[in-house]
Amino acid sequence: ARCQDLGVADRDYFQRLRDHPDDPVRLYGPVPSRTDGRPALLLARALRLTDGRFAGVAVAVLPMERLRPLVAAANLGPGGSVSLRTAELVTILRQPEFTGPDADAAARRISDTLRSAIVASPVEGVYTAVIPSDGIERLAMYRRLERYPLYWFEGRAIGDILADSRIQ
Repeated sequence: ARCQDLGVADRDYFQRLRDHPDDPVRLYGPVPSRTDGRPALLLARALRLTDGRFAGVAVAVLPMERLRPLVAAANLGPGGSVSLRTAELVTILRQPEFTGPDADAAARRISDTLRSAIVASPVEGVYTAVIPSDGIERLAMYRRLERYPLYWFEGRAIGDILADSRIQ
């Protein structure tokens, strides 16, 4: 169909898998989709001929627009946040979104507190931290997704938690 004639030999994932065809399925992106130019995540693995030689890549494209409703649906209070991060902890999606001239840097910033939490408990955990991008202290939880190399993060502002407990 329309994807058969699209070249991907210049893409990082193609070059990585060409040089390391035994790599497991891995997540790449977000990258602009070659079919429509919109941001997408890619799951890719190498294809091999029967004699073991590299034969190309198999790619599953997950448009970012499909993930946005999941992140937007979280209701964690006025100071809350939710994010989806790669296994390398780069933010893919966040609500509220990072804005301003440093948005890309903010998406790649990983606090020492977060790094320590992941090292101590790589599958799931809870930690408290002040988020540099907005200065809000949050109680955050994370969980690594079972089938994909992604982390789901949810955080509630400490002030929101305390306000809720005073009401009750």
